Amino acid sequence: HFKSTMLPAELSESLFSLKAGVVRPAIVCRFEISADGEILDGEFTVAKINSRAQLSYTELNPHLRAGTLPEHLDPDVKQSLAALHEVSQALHGKRKQRPPLGQDRPEFKSQLDSKGRIERYAAIDKGPAQKLVEECMVLANQSASQRLAAAGVGIFSAHGGFRTERLGDIQSLLDDAGIKQSARELNQPDTFHATMGKLR
Repeated sequence: HFKSTMLPAELSESLFSLKAGVVRPAIVCRFEISADGEILDGEFTVAKINSRAQLSYTELNPHLRAGTLPEHLDPDVKQSLAALHEVSQALHGKRKQRPPLGQDRPEFKSQLDSKGRIERYAAIDKGPAQKLVEECMVLANQSASQRLAAAGVGIFSAHGGFRTERLGDIQSLLDDAGIKQSARELNQPDTFHATMGKLR
């Protein structure tokens, strides 16, 4: 059993970690969001933060499912978590209106054999705590990329669309589903989203 981190452990588990009670430099995302998940306003600021509590998904998920929060947390932390949970539900509801982006897809973890080869996959059951973090990260990433694009800076990866040799297979799928749509036009984002909505 091992984990592979995106950054070296000295950074991810020490200097860049948000350990409870330790002051860390951070870029703070502050947003105003309506009850139906509409982003009304937002800003990014540089700040120093002091994490008040370090919670695990395992600890938090049962509480959020039951509509409670751990008793040992102080009132400010409880208030922040309750607000974040409410916001994540609103953001998720908004995203579900935009197929295929709002489509909930399962994530999988792989189990390796003694030779390091994949032996089997198991679906990961994401709870409300994971979804809370996921929605906040999607919001921060989308907002940051929009600001970078507007400023004409940043490095972006662009999807090249469907490979030409796959268009025949895609057209067959569309035809079998009774969708009158040219596979070649699916490289247009609006057409792709509309078609995925029909397929759902």
